[in-house]
Amino acid sequence: MIPHRAQTRGARLLIMLAMLCTACGPGGDPAVGGGADASPWRVAHALIADASVELGQHIEIRARERIFRWAFATEDDVAPWTHRHLDQGFRLDGDSLVFRAGSRNPSFSRDCAIDAAAVQRIRVHRTGQAGDARVRIYWARAGEDFAKGRSLVVEQAETGDALVPIYDLPLFRHPEWSGTIVRIRVDLPSTANRPMRLHAIEGWTDQVDGARLAAATAQPFKIDLGGDVRDALLGAPGIAQTRTLDVPADGSPTLRLAYGLQQRAGPPVRFRVRVGPAADASDGAVPETVLLDETLAVVEQATGARWIEHSLPLADYAGQRLQLTLETAVDDGSVLDLTQGFPVWADPRIVHRAVEADRPPNVILVLIDTLRADRLSLYGYARETSPRLTQWAQARGAVFETVVAPSPWTLPSHVSLFTGLD
Repeated sequence: MIPHRAQTRGARLLIMLAMLCTACGPGGDPAVGGGADASPWRVAHALIADASVELGQHIEIRARERIFRWAFATEDDVAPWTHRHLDQGFRLDGDSLVFRAGSRNPSFSRDCAIDAAAVQRIRVHRTGQAGDARVRIYWARAGEDFAKGRSLVVEQAETGDALVPIYDLPLFRHPEWSGTIVRIRVDLPSTANRPMRLHAIEGWTDQVDGARLAAATAQPFKIDLGGDVRDALLGAPGIAQTRTLDVPADGSPTLRLAYGLQQRAGPPVRFRVRVGPAADASDGAVPETVLLDETLAVVEQATGARWIEHSLPLADYAGQRLQLTLETAVDDGSVLDLTQGFPVWADPRIVHRAVEADRPPNVILVLIDTLRADRLSLYGYARETSPRLTQWAQARGAVFETVVAPSPWTLPSHVSLFTGLD
């Protein structure tokens, strides 16, 4: 028994009885921990031992390369551009073009020859804006005029190395960004009569780097979906998570896992779990079998991302060695933008019911709040304040003479008894 050493404040005495349901409770769901035979569930194999790295919505798996740069430092740099609504003129100043407009809608356009497949995003470097700080890009292919359906706008900027705001337009996400772009227009809404600076316009590739992606999928992360943080593996399409393991011979072996999507937009993703013979399995190994094949659409998570739970029986493979494969795919030919998040697999593990001899005892936990150890006769106090506890402890208990509470506050100290965490 572990006495609580907090200072006494009043005559409060709280006795809490808690049944730790390690070996009791109805129901047959492995997630609950009961069953017809009341045997507890034990973890036989955990595919994730521990995930110490926290992963938010994004992970850097991109390899960027600048394809072109349109500077505004010389007369030759400015010559290809046609301007609109710069009624108060413009001039070169250092490495930038300074302009002033009486209206709020100045723009620049020029001819070009951009391979849309090679340029995933355009970045606009500008300073001096106030009020409306948007940047909009229009583009046109041969025989096309500028149209709103072929445009993209960004309203927030990141800060570049020289503290110059950079407006990053991910054009590869737009369905009309394709083919050869022959003309482009940049709209720079601004405060009327206020001087603005245009430093440069750049085109960049934004491809997923294979080595970085492989490194990311090789380790587990702590991933938050809808406020529920779990240890998880990344499920990039084309990169399967495979493990070789031995299925317990008895105890109704079951594969428990959950899956979900980090993405807020994109095509539906197919989640598939299959088992097959292990590479080192003997003859007569299990046949290739699909245990789970489901498709999850982002629209299904309109109220927020969440984990989809599954318990997959493995009784047919009891006592066998097999290869477990977790894989994802996009079936309609669309491209899944992994820079915006991943399909994820949470806490995959094989559980089975403990045999009778391995069953833990039932436990009754008694917590007495605001009770000082130095007022208990069990701990040497002169008055007989705890004769029954003393008798029980001497006969059956273990008495701890030096104990440090996790917290001077009762609530977190009690919670630590259940979690084992500080």
